[in-house]
Amino acid sequence: MSHFNFVIPLNRDDLFEASSRNQYTVENVYNTRDLKIKLQDCTIGVQQQGAEFVLNEGFDVIFSLLQEYHKNATFDMKQQGFDIVVRGMGSLVDSLALVLNSGQLLETDDRVSQLNCMKMMLYLFCQLVEMVDMEQASAVDAVTGAKQKGKKKTNKDDDFTWDWDQERLRAVTLLYNLVQLNLNTLFDPPMMEEEVINLIASTMFKILENPVMAFQNKRDVRLSIMQVLGTVNKKYNYTLSCSLKFIQHLKHFEHLVSVLGQATEVLVKDFNCTSMVMELVREISRIDTKELARDTSGTRSYSLFLVDLAERLPESMKPSVSLLTAHLDGESYSMRKCVLGVLGEIVAKVLSGEDLDENGKDDRDSFLDCLEDHVHDIHAHVRSHVLQIWGKLCKDKCIPLSRQHSVLELAAGRLQDKSSNVRKAAVQLLTTLLESNPFAAKLQTMELEIRLKEEEVKLREMDPEETVDPVEHWNNMESKVLEGIKKELENEEETESEKVWEKATVGEICERISGFLEKNAFAKALSLLKDAQTEIPEEISFKLEETEAMEENATDDKSDEEENATDDKSDENDSDDEDTGAKKANEKTQEESQKLMKIFKKIFFTVKRTPEPSMSQSQNQSQEELNKQRMLVQYLTDSVKFSKIIHKSLPIVAQLLGSKQSTDILEAIDFFVSAFEFGVLNAMIGVRRMLALIWSRESTIKDAVVGAYKRLYINVESNSVRSASAAISQNLIALIVGATLGELTSMEKLVSEFVASKDIGKGVFTVLWEYFTGVLPGSRPEDARAAITLLGMCALSEVSLITSNIQVIVDHGLGEKGQLDFRLAQHACQALLRMVPTKLKQDDPNPPTKFEAEHQIFQQLEKLLVDGVEFKQDQHYMPMAKNALMVIYQLGESPDTFASEIIKKVCLKIRSKQQAVVTVAPAGGDWKVDTYILSRLCFLAGQVALCQLNYLDVNVFNELKRRNHMREVKVEKDKKEKKDLEKKKAKSALQRSTALETPRNANQEEDDMSCVGAEADDAEAEFIRHVCEKEILFGPTLLTALTPVILSICSNPTKYPNSDLRASASLALSKFMLVSSEFCDKHLQLLFTVLEKATEPVIRANLIIALGDLSFRFPNTVEPWTPRMYARLHDDSISVRSNTLTVLTHLILNDMIKVKGQISDMAFCIVDEDSRISGLAKLFFSELSKKGNTLYNVMPDIVSRLSDPEKGIVEDNFRMIMKYIIGLIEKDKLLESLVEKLCHRFRATRTERQWRDIAYCLSLFPYSDRSIKKLADNFPCWSDKLHEDSVYDSICVIFAGVKKGVGVAVGGAGRGEAKQLMEELETKVEEARAKGVVDHTAEKNAQAAKDGKKKGKKGGEEGARKGKRRSGEKGKKRVESSDSEEEEEEEQDDAETVPEERTGKSVDESDEEEPRGKRGKAGKRGKKIESSDEESEEVSVPEKRGGGKRGMEVEKSAKKGKKRVEEDQIDSEDDFQDKRVRRGGRKK
Repeated sequence: MSHFNFVIPLNRDDLFEASSRNQYTVENVYNTRDLKIKLQDCTIGVQQQGAEFVLNEGFDVIFSLLQEYHKNATFDMKQQGFDIVVRGMGSLVDSLALVLNSGQLLETDDRVSQLNCMKMMLYLFCQLVEMVDMEQASAVDAVTGAKQKGKKKTNKDDDFTWDWDQERLRAVTLLYNLVQLNLNTLFDPPMMEEEVINLIASTMFKILENPVMAFQNKRDVRLSIMQVLGTVNKKYNYTLSCSLKFIQHLKHFEHLVSVLGQATEVLVKDFNCTSMVMELVREISRIDTKELARDTSGTRSYSLFLVDLAERLPESMKPSVSLLTAHLDGESYSMRKCVLGVLGEIVAKVLSGEDLDENGKDDRDSFLDCLEDHVHDIHAHVRSHVLQIWGKLCKDKCIPLSRQHSVLELAAGRLQDKSSNVRKAAVQLLTTLLESNPFAAKLQTMELEIRLKEEEVKLREMDPEETVDPVEHWNNMESKVLEGIKKELENEEETESEKVWEKATVGEICERISGFLEKNAFAKALSLLKDAQTEIPEEISFKLEETEAMEENATDDKSDEEENATDDKSDENDSDDEDTGAKKANEKTQEESQKLMKIFKKIFFTVKRTPEPSMSQSQNQSQEELNKQRMLVQYLTDSVKFSKIIHKSLPIVAQLLGSKQSTDILEAIDFFVSAFEFGVLNAMIGVRRMLALIWSRESTIKDAVVGAYKRLYINVESNSVRSASAAISQNLIALIVGATLGELTSMEKLVSEFVASKDIGKGVFTVLWEYFTGVLPGSRPEDARAAITLLGMCALSEVSLITSNIQVIVDHGLGEKGQLDFRLAQHACQALLRMVPTKLKQDDPNPPTKFEAEHQIFQQLEKLLVDGVEFKQDQHYMPMAKNALMVIYQLGESPDTFASEIIKKVCLKIRSKQQAVVTVAPAGGDWKVDTYILSRLCFLAGQVALCQLNYLDVNVFNELKRRNHMREVKVEKDKKEKKDLEKKKAKSALQRSTALETPRNANQEEDDMSCVGAEADDAEAEFIRHVCEKEILFGPTLLTALTPVILSICSNPTKYPNSDLRASASLALSKFMLVSSEFCDKHLQLLFTVLEKATEPVIRANLIIALGDLSFRFPNTVEPWTPRMYARLHDDSISVRSNTLTVLTHLILNDMIKVKGQISDMAFCIVDEDSRISGLAKLFFSELSKKGNTLYNVMPDIVSRLSDPEKGIVEDNFRMIMKYIIGLIEKDKLLESLVEKLCHRFRATRTERQWRDIAYCLSLFPYSDRSIKKLADNFPCWSDKLHEDSVYDSICVIFAGVKKGVGVAVGGAGRGEAKQLMEELETKVEEARAKGVVDHTAEKNAQAAKDGKKKGKKGGEEGARKGKRRSGEKGKKRVESSDSEEEEEEEQDDAETVPEERTGKSVDESDEEEPRGKRGKAGKRGKKIESSDEESEEVSVPEKRGGGKRGMEVEKSAKKGKKRVEEDQIDSEDDFQDKRVRRGGRKK
């Protein structure tokens, strides 16, 4: 059966033609009908012959099935065919195993037969497995793995009857069993053909292409495929091709990232394919960077695969890093992320141990340096990814201690990144660094610094000479010692001698000599040494050793010989005796000093050497302690530095709490929670700022805030409920103390949330009551105030806390403690007010809770208010009085009577005190009252008036409505009962007769009732209004009696200079005015006078708020005075400006006052020096822009008023304001209309500054084709202003923007039309510009000549110059210029240039400050000059000498002007300028 040779084809059609001799070809291809019969035969054949059935006609049958698979083959045929090939493959594996494992050599025919059988069977098997798997994959959802819905089966057998997952696993197992055999022996030479390997591997990869292979439940199949690939790689050297296959599949199949990563791990670890990783990395590194930047999906797969590989095989990836680092400079940000991720994984898993060698440390440092560099990568995704890598390294404790601070500073630097993802990652890294810091559990900077100083002092005490090296010390002092010894030896005078004292040891003598040497006392050191040599001659420390002595003796002998030789010579030269003697003396001194230096050096090192061996143990101990102390100091130094960097980043993270991105807010909350737990200085700033986020509309932020405070203040670790409650109470009290009003309001919401969720329970309430009553030991007065405040907050969710403890509040809050602490009484009143429902219901059958006037609450309040007036030490009387009066009016019966009694008693108290001081009042004299008492009386009067108004408007009106409602309900109930009774008694005939009338009558009665109810409400409202208007402040009332006092104080600031008194009186006056419109109208002028004339900012700030309330209550009355309110926007005080802006913002946005031209004053606040005011002004205009066309309507007035020279606004400020406001208008039609309106404004302008401002505003608009048309249509309005450089520049900016497509519709269909229109307009602009420059220059010259003539007449010029002037006056006519004073001054300055003009020089030479761009071509003599006035006259330029030359000069000047303008334009106008230059060249 070896008559043919089967070749595995590349394409199925190749089997129809033989490319070589004896090659197998398919002869019979069966149709579907025949195929059914043939498959039956094959089934029998495979049962009888096994795999060899393919050698007969079995191959053609299965091949025919492959051909018909996607055409006409049924599922039964497919399943039958698959069963045949599976059975055949099983038989093949078994038969080959017997043959190949027997160890016998195969005959050639048998070998060829087995080989053909194997290849044919393998080909059919692999082809059919691929087809079935592909078909099954198309029927399965790639995401869920379930069968796709919506496909109806056309036949009941249109599906396989077996589970494909099991069959697929069975098929892969068969291939695994096949490749385990020694198949090489079937080939000649014994090496498996590449086609067979590729066939098996391709089938494995085809199966992996199915998206469901990434699912967890396909793990067994995946592992089997990996085993097949591993065996092929190991036995048949398929590694390189496998790597290429991996790369190809990664590019096209994203789901294979983790699968192939796992496969690579298996191949490397289980099959020892170590070169696999290097091959994969090399192939990816060879991909062109431009292609990586284009193919984002493939690049993403590569990057994820490499990072996954680094996680699985970091050791194998480390040698390949050099191939990837080139991508760090590539265009693809995904590859940069990938490489950095690989570096991070290698550092974390390979280069993080303590036992790294020097090379490992160098690699780690270079990798970390690379990660640090890319924190500043150009792409935000890379920056955020690097910060995440650092966070992971920090959690794994892989960042060296020396890098902690640099990483922390890098993270802090990214907190203000423009990308929210980067900011989020930066805050996360900061939090991770803080939580994983190796320094301290509590990073309290001040405490750490104090401890550091203490430890540094200890270190200095333990090692005072830590840095002194004996050798270095001797080298530094050696030259001084030698010089000093020489000087002493040469000095023959007796010096103070040092003797050896009794019982002196050698060591003590040496120490003293050494001390003398260090102190430069060389004479004493020398004297003591000589005496020691005399007293202790045998001591070797004071003489040279034997070797040194022998060297010295040899030197002496040599010197003696030299001396003898010198003596012989001296006989010949007697004249040199004196010189020789001096030389000998010097040499002797030198030798002696050298000997002494050696001895001194020996003594010095003896003293400074290490202690004796007997002291070694204690010395070792002290050295260990010294090393420990040094480490402690270094640790504290690092801790302080770390803490300071964290503290430095706190304000930036606090800013993120106000971010628009929720991710910023959530991460900032987490950071501040961690910072607070670690005791970071000023972390409380962020914790308090988080409170305001409790009002956030986003549930995630609100939940995060509640969770943060729960973690910080509620979740405490304790052994008992009592101690836990005490700890929670202490935490909450600490949060209350020092909180602002806004923070307290937010805390109310937060605490009520905790009470509602039972996180704050009865145990905490009990402890808070103990703090309030002072029962708890160690409680302070501020703790009592905080406790009652917290109890009031808890009462929002559980009001029974207050109602059941009224007596406790009265006794401890309003009793003796309250009389000595007004703030405690104030908070107690606030707690009592919690009993008042927030909203009164009309249908509530029960009236609101009220107490009799004799109740202890009011008796204590009366005592507080009356007796407390004279208690000057406590400055919190007024806030207490405000809350006390609110309690009286909200909880008391007849509060007006009770309040009037209180004021009467206060007045009687004042009077009795005055009578006690002055027994007899002077006739016609005034009582003298302390200002603080009078101030408090005014406050009481004003607050009573306000409370009375609120009581009538809200409480009384709602109570009347409630009673009316109850009355109506009762009437309806009675009528219903009556009707029911009548129906029971009535007869059927009467029922029928009334049936026609009842509905009509009933409806009529209901209508009447509804009318009565509405009329009753109106009558009650009218009655209350009448009481407020006519009775409270007019007639015989107490407030009427106090009115003159308040008016007198407000009207006489010189008589009442005290600022607190006048502030209190002015506020009382404004509260009185809130009650009655008549009273308001009568005294409104006085109030505005006080507002404008008061020198104290606090009075002005208070009154502007009061005027806001008055505008809300009586808008028609206050409306004429609105400009005076706007005037306060220019107040010197920041607080006044801020309050004014806030009040006007609320009034305008709530439609209480009309938006008029004065809104320009609010626009001016955008450039206010105070950032808070500037931000509030921007917020106002942002909100105003959302209210229809309001901002559009006032825009021309804003431009006109702000550009008015009388306003005096700096031009730069004007531009900042308009740039912001114009940016808020987004509607195309409004923008087009504004362009037209601003163009018309040019006609009404008077100064060049106004021209510049309007032109700048025009340059800010985004231009569409219609906007450009509007600009072109109104060209005559601004064409005569183009000689002004700034105007011309703004028009050029418009053109440049249109060319770039910066506009609304310029980039769309209208682009061509806009471009054509713009080019026409550009030509007009250039012509008008050239003409305008010439005309303007000529006008200036004529005006200068005119002014020069007038000046010459007055000065009495010389006759010759007079003659010239007369000849020049022949053609003179009067020139009219602008009426503004500024232009007249310029013209007078220009008059000085006339003498130079007469000499024939250029007219423009003297005008150095005039921009060259204003000059153009000069016209001929007699040219008309256009004046800036509407009534311009035709003026001819006077003929002068050298006129022709001057014309040439002007023309040159015009050319220079054009060049100057071109240089001044911004880069965005380059295209336009080039075209303009070319056009100018053509004109020339």
